[in-house]
Amino acid sequence: MAAVPGNHGEAVRINGKDVTRYDDSHDTESLISVRDALALDPERFGHVEFFVPDTDELTVVVDRSGTTVAHAHGHQWRPGRHFEWWKGQAFNKASAMHQADLLLQPPAMESESTWWRHAKGTTGAPGLMIAVTKDGHTPVKEMVR
Repeated sequence: MAAVPGNHGEAVRINGKDVTRYDDSHDTESLISVRDALALDPERFGHVEFFVPDTDELTVVVDRSGTTVAHAHGHQWRPGRHFEWWKGQAFNKASAMHQADLLLQPPAMESESTWWRHAKGTTGAPGLMIAVTKDGHTPVKEMVR
């Protein structure tokens, strides 16, 4: 299980700006809480792995079945410009993003966002992404709504 910080989960905002570290996020803290709870029963849940960004980082990159999978929240790029953002990240050899075969941008899993309803007048469209991947290839992808 992986979680990355998004702009909606920033822990402290003043005048619309995040004022703590990038990884200080309710989004990642929620997954850390689940990890801590499952650690209470390692016999049943010891096989489950959890990934959150390193200190002051926004992305998580993990290897799964020979595919390097990057997780990032869409607030880091303008709509439709994710490949441009990813290309820029790839130039930083110190970043694991330059090794990624697949960039995941999953939708929110909740249907009610008060902020979204106030901004757009509608509720969200929750979804879940399922991908089968091996050796750098991801031929089977599905969006479940």
